[in-house]
Amino acid sequence: MKHFAAITLLASLLFAAGCITQVAPQNTPLAVTNQHYSLMGTMTADLNCNSFEADKAVRAAAVAMKLLQLERYNIQVGVVYEYKDLYENRVTVKVKDDPTVGSKIAIKLGKTGDKKFSENFLSVLDQALRGVPAEPAE
Repeated sequence: MKHFAAITLLASLLFAAGCITQVAPQNTPLAVTNQHYSLMGTMTADLNCNSFEADKAVRAAAVAMKLLQLERYNIQVGVVYEYKDLYENRVTVKVKDDPTVGSKIAIKLGKTGDKKFSENFLSVLDQALRGVPAEPAE
């Protein structure tokens, strides 16, 4: 009986510890985390901010990257941005709200994607989220 009570207590503590989430403030060095590049050419990352701050940061990053805005529309859980770069390639940026992380972003250049461009965009976006003046990417 004592072992059953101890195991039950331990299991409930482990379950409760798994439910705790922490969101870092926007001015910490961890504004963009958990970057992942998929085989389909889409770069995804977590943004430690709300959707309003993510919207401002995406727009600032697009200006710093010299992208021309084509379209911006709302979807059920976020916003989709369509841009063109200097070479007429279409850039799609999707920002979705996630209650556990803050916001999630997905970036894709053209139909096949470009890892270096996506990393540069996330770097400029990170600077915008932390309040550092964004420098144009190369």
